[in-house]
Amino acid sequence: TTTAANLARSLAEKGKRVLLIDCDMHTPELHDVFNTKAEPGLSELLLDKVDMQSAFRQTGTRNLYLLPAGTLPAQPTVL
Repeated sequence: TTTAANLARSLAEKGKRVLLIDCDMHTPELHDVFNTKAEPGLSELLLDKVDMQSAFRQTGTRNLYLLPAGTLPAQPTVL
């Protein structure tokens, strides 16, 4: 989590547009790192409950966006 967040920040600070996706459906933490809510996120997007624009979050770093994990499913492997 820390490595992914720092790498994403570094790339964004160099002018690259970055979308960081939290695919950890057991213990997601990226929403905490960027101080944002976890839902809606990837799980809702995969289940067609929201569109992409609703699931993406702007972070405090220019050019860096986050797609949090979303609501944790009972059976993550089903997603």
